[in-house]
Amino acid sequence: MTATKPRQLPVRNPRTGLNDTYITPASAGEIRDICQRLRAAQPAWGTAPLAYRIGIMQRWVAELQRHRAALVTADSIDTGYGQISRVAPDMVINAINRTCTAAPAIFERNKRSGTSPGAPQVKFDTNLKPYPLAGIIGPWNAPLMLSTLHAIPALFAGCAVIVKPSEVAPRRPCSPVVPS
Repeated sequence: MTATKPRQLPVRNPRTGLNDTYITPASAGEIRDICQRLRAAQPAWGTAPLAYRIGIMQRWVAELQRHRAALVTADSIDTGYGQISRVAPDMVINAINRTCTAAPAIFERNKRSGTSPGAPQVKFDTNLKPYPLAGIIGPWNAPLMLSTLHAIPALFAGCAVIVKPSEVAPRRPCSPVVPS
């Protein structure tokens, strides 16, 4: 039996109109394996103290800042959006920083416990529980910004996240946030 060659998809550069690179999409088995690893790691991430998750997200901000030029270049090549591409990393960085600041109050506001006013014998406590795995389908337009802005709240909430980038805009460097 011969192994089948992975399917490659051409990627068109919107500035030149030419197919200038190719991507090899992950197979269904590879995606399944990634999702299994994410689901396996999620309980530790989801039960980690919020301060720990904030620290990891702040490390992500540092990486985004460090790779800002490459992110702008890749996003700009894929979309042809010069101005949007130039501000996209800053928008993501600012969104993470704002959420780092706001998350403790958001979580605190959503903790509720007490006694039911209609049935005094019934006591309640809030049990915030994240989804094990959130899937984000990335758009081709402003891929860094739009994919990431949807992933940020899920990560703060304790979900594992997988992003399926657009096959039309696959160049942007992307690395998973892996809690350590």
